This record gives sequence, C-alpha cells and structure tokens, in this order.
Amino acid sequence: MSLEIKIYPHLALRQHCQPIKDVDQSIIQLAEEMLTIMYQHQGIGLATPQIGKNLRLIVIDVGQGPFLLVNPQIISRSGKSSMIEGCLSLPGVQVKVQRAEKVKIEAINLRRHQRLMQIEATGLLAHALQHEIDHLNGRLIIDYLSWWRHLLIKNKLRKLSKK
Repeated sequence: MSLEIKIYPHLALRQHCQPIKDVDQSIIQLAEEMLTIMYQHQGIGLATPQIGKNLRLIVIDVGQGPFLLVNPQIISRSGKSSMIEGCLSLPGVQVKVQRAEKVKIEAINLRRHQRLMQIEATGLLAHALQHEIDHLNGRLIIDYLSWWRHLLIKNKLRKLSKK
C-alpha cells in the first residue's frame, strides 16, 4: 500500500471519522504503515484523515515509544497548556495552541494486546493526543487561530492550496 500525506485544504482533513468496528490484520498493517510514514516525515503523530482514510486511528511517538490507538476518545481533561504546534498536513505552518494540560484518553492500544485501555498524559504527549484526536473530528490547528492570526497566515495557506 502506498500512502501519502494529504495537504491542506484536502477535503479528507475535514471529515469526521467513523469508529473501527473490528480490529483485524488490515487495521494493524495500516497503523504500522502510518507509523513508518510519520517517521519518514519526522512527525510525532499522524491520524487517518491525513492519509485520506475515514477511520478512527492515530499513531504517536513523542520519544516514549509508539502508540497505535484505535477509536481514541478523551474522557477527561484538566488545566491549560500552550504549545507551538506544527502539522504534517500544514507544512511550514506553526500555531500556538492552548489545550488541556492533562488528559485521560480511552482507546484500543494495538501495541498492548489490542485491549481497551486508558492513558493519562501531560506535556507533549497530552498535546499530541489532543492534536491527533482533533484530526479524527475534522479539526486542524488553524481552527484555534483568532481571525487576526488566521489573516496573518492566509498567504501560507493559499500557497498550500495550490500544491
């Protein structure tokens, strides 16, 4: 399978992804291929809409080893944290995003016996989880910008839409 990262404003980036009903070998293979693509592009996370798939699957590695998560959902969040974020689907665009400082998510972890489990995260991992789950809901980092900041990066976005 030859997967490629979809670049803004590709329509797949705005879709609300469907839950995965059965975790089979094709889902595991897709997650492994996504992980490879993410590493090739020096990213720390990748969600299925970024490769044009309408499934709730994300991969993340912030230096603690990879997470391959099916149907992730945030079940609690607390605090506030701001961080500069980039996105493989928005090359050259960096945005300061305020997110929850601490999150607890529930997901099927493909690297942990394909069991439903909970993950508590802070710092970069918390931001990455929220960022990738946003992708599954059709939300991008540019959606966090004020209208003024959005106006300031409009030229960058216009150039991306011509690629």
